[in-house]
Amino acid sequence: PNAREPKTSYLNKISDEVYVFLEEIQKAGLLNELDRHKDQTVSFKWDYLQFAFLNGTWLEIYTWNEARNAGFFDDCQWGQVISNVQVNNELDVSMTYKAHLMNVECKSGVKEAFSKDVLYKLDAVSDYLGGRFVTKVLITSILSQGNHDGFFARAKDSNIMVITGNDLPYLRDKLVNHAISSPKR
Repeated sequence: PNAREPKTSYLNKISDEVYVFLEEIQKAGLLNELDRHKDQTVSFKWDYLQFAFLNGTWLEIYTWNEARNAGFFDDCQWGQVISNVQVNNELDVSMTYKAHLMNVECKSGVKEAFSKDVLYKLDAVSDYLGGRFVTKVLITSILSQGNHDGFFARAKDSNIMVITGNDLPYLRDKLVNHAISSPKR
């Protein structure tokens, strides 16, 4: 099957509140053909772009928009691709403040949110771009629950600020304060 063809998803035994939420998402154009079945399942379709947006692009756009609307950064970019001989990497969001780069990686998936591999990639790409002269931030929409001590210790050792879903309402202030407090080496 073609990856860009519409996909149908099914949810079992959802609450009325969740169904109302899905109706609002459909009104916003983020899914299609929402249907509640007699067996208490719900189905809906979404195309490639709808799925890509809901699968993480929304967090990148939200982050970029918050940084841009802060009126603080000299430049804010979303989805920039950098290439070296071996690999292409996308910078989810990047911004500058007083000629200092802030590299932001955004993760909305549960498996990726607290992955040490994500920290390693952010560290490696930032090192390629300027090493200790690049401020590193990981933003996840996932709430910080459970035991992630090893993850947060690794982030701290790598000078990576982690912003979790708990702090998304304060994202603009967090980014500005981090840019101000980051050492300019």
